[in-house]
Amino acid sequence: MPTLAIDKGFLADLVKLEKPVAKRVTEVFDEFDTATHTGLHLEKINNARNPGSARSASTSRGAA
Repeated sequence: MPTLAIDKGFLADLVKLEKPVAKRVTEVFDEFDTATHTGLHLEKINNARNPGSARSASTSRGAA
């Protein structure tokens, strides 16, 4: 089972997001925790400092 960790500055940044975006971010954590399918998975980002991401909406993704 993969482990998902957050950066120590994550919560401070989360409260700065627009409410619908912040809500969706927290929903993604729940979905990742309970996912039994491959629809929510880590994807490689080309030329990125961080090698993975998780899609949170059709227009958003978070670095993982």
